[in-house]
Amino acid sequence: MAQKAPKRWGVSEPISIAQPTSRDHRLTSELEECLHHNNLYETNTGRQLREQVLVELNNIVQAWVTKVSVSLGMPEHDAKNCGARICTFGSYRLGVDGPGADIDTLVVTPRHIDRQRHVFGQVSPESATASTKGLILVDILRATPEATDVVAVPDAYVPIVKFEYRGVEIDFLFAALELSRIPKTFDILDDSVLRNVDDATQRSINGVRVTDAVLQLVPNITNFRTVLRAIKLWAKRRAIYSNSLGFLGGVAWAILTARVCQLYPNASASYLLSRFFKVYDKWNWSVTSQSAPVLLCSISHGNPSMGFKVWSPHANQRHFMPIITPAYPSMNTTHNVSASTLATMKMEIARGLTICEAIESNADKEESENAKRGMEAWQDLFVPSEFFGNFKRYLQIDVYADDSESYKRWKGMVESRLRFLIHKFEDSGLVKYLRPYPEGFSDNPELPAGCGKTFFFGLVIHPPSPASRAAAGAGTRMSVNITVPVTMWKAQVNSWADKTPAMHLQVMVMRSANLPSFVQRLIPASGVAKSSKGVGKKKKRKRSKGKENDVGDATENGVKAKKPRSENQKTGDGDDSGATEGAQATEPKGSDLNVAEVARVENKGSEPITETDGGVAEENGSKEDPEETTAAERLRAMAAAKAAPEKVVNDELVSEIAASHSTTGEVKAINVKLRAHGNQ
Repeated sequence: MAQKAPKRWGVSEPISIAQPTSRDHRLTSELEECLHHNNLYETNTGRQLREQVLVELNNIVQAWVTKVSVSLGMPEHDAKNCGARICTFGSYRLGVDGPGADIDTLVVTPRHIDRQRHVFGQVSPESATASTKGLILVDILRATPEATDVVAVPDAYVPIVKFEYRGVEIDFLFAALELSRIPKTFDILDDSVLRNVDDATQRSINGVRVTDAVLQLVPNITNFRTVLRAIKLWAKRRAIYSNSLGFLGGVAWAILTARVCQLYPNASASYLLSRFFKVYDKWNWSVTSQSAPVLLCSISHGNPSMGFKVWSPHANQRHFMPIITPAYPSMNTTHNVSASTLATMKMEIARGLTICEAIESNADKEESENAKRGMEAWQDLFVPSEFFGNFKRYLQIDVYADDSESYKRWKGMVESRLRFLIHKFEDSGLVKYLRPYPEGFSDNPELPAGCGKTFFFGLVIHPPSPASRAAAGAGTRMSVNITVPVTMWKAQVNSWADKTPAMHLQVMVMRSANLPSFVQRLIPASGVAKSSKGVGKKKKRKRSKGKENDVGDATENGVKAKKPRSENQKTGDGDDSGATEGAQATEPKGSDLNVAEVARVENKGSEPITETDGGVAEENGSKEDPEETTAAERLRAMAAAKAAPEKVVNDELVSEIAASHSTTGEVKAINVKLRAHGNQ
């Protein structure tokens, strides 16, 4: 009798159907101990509170729908039975929510409930005379004592109401379906629920449909949840968890995890976690050729009459890392990924693979051997990123406003546009690598208290070509003009129709030695990225006596170099024509001359550095061994070797000025100047 073929999960046969070994079970127990140690699991009390919150919100929604239905002439008996449903999605629905996490919810109602009118209270002219008192859900929530901080965003890409209920953060989305009542047997995965809905409704429904589809497509939900908890913790600690900045969000990480579970349907959680890094370390993601999509099931084209666009690799050539949702209409969850953020994630995946392979290797060693084991070994995977120690240059983006209301609107708008700054730099060809840090900082003392946020990008400049180095000659300064990408991005952001004079934005370039005090706690003990040979004396910093302005007078449209600060020193925007950022030099040791870079602000004239007047420059007096690289550079080189034939170079090197990047008219160049290397 022929042996029954194993069930196929996903779009291909599994890689392995092997059962877990005793070692796999032991490593899984140690992994779970590590996850508990990192406080990733909700307490029983917290879980019960969340369940109670959902019950109470469901009662509020049911009463609201009944009241609206009666006001529209429906008999009370029918109104009570027309139904409404609260569906959860995101981390709560997936079962990986932790203490303090929010609950993503979708309110599903019959077609006679109007989102704009009955949820947000936006009355159309033709219905302006109709009374809506007591019928608007946002007003009902604001009148409910348990609900606080109710914020309605009706014009968002996905209309939403955000609030807290009994201390639990809630996100409410809404979908009125083409149904007269919502039956108890309602199936959100039935494509017919999308019939005649608008784009905003379709986007609102999509989160629930994707989450439910993922849960149906994994072989073992318990193992999936354990691995996903680990992956989410790893991504957050390694600073690659942010959909808006070009990394991945929760949905994308869940789909990647689910696909590995499909490829190893019988594996333990620890083995699945190791295979996660192994599979995606070898996955065909590329910026130069068509990347292979990650699919949990075949792409469904649904009913063409519905008119929804379905993802196609041929129509989306710039999707470098396609991770496709498993519910119709299939969409790419990673359209924000750029060449730089893809390189960052590949680097971190390579690091994760190295650690997991070491854990598996050490598991077979004798106890007497010197090797990390248990929770301590797994904890290495979750060590926070050393972002503030891995770069020699940073961009600092300050977003602030004169009042809290302006700041709330302005911050959200700029945050949603930060990824375009990466695209501007990549398209300019000026940088080799640009890495955003997902977390913004609200404790910058130079910005208005409670009305400012600061973001950082790590910057690696392109190396000069051999021809340009030879033409420049040893000891000749070379510079990179960064005016164009920064100016273009700022113009795009500042063109926002709702921008007011109370909203401000400034971009600064700085050396790692001059990182501000509020990020010092994140600089690793080993210090900022620098040459590994010889740490020399610091030269005295020269600074002209310029007028020091308050932060409120800072040049809004300026792109300026970050000056060194002391605890009691403000950064001035006056005439710092001769200001020096700070310098380090090393003494010659035998035949090994290793001179650290010298950065200088070059500001021609005595006016503040702005987009239309002044410039930024850094100088490099280094003649370093090209083999000297930081740990981060070596990891980047590992990832780049798999992605492209060109190796990632040491970020001491820079490119020459490209004529095509120079500005015209009155706008003067903003340059990062460095000294060219000698004969190499």
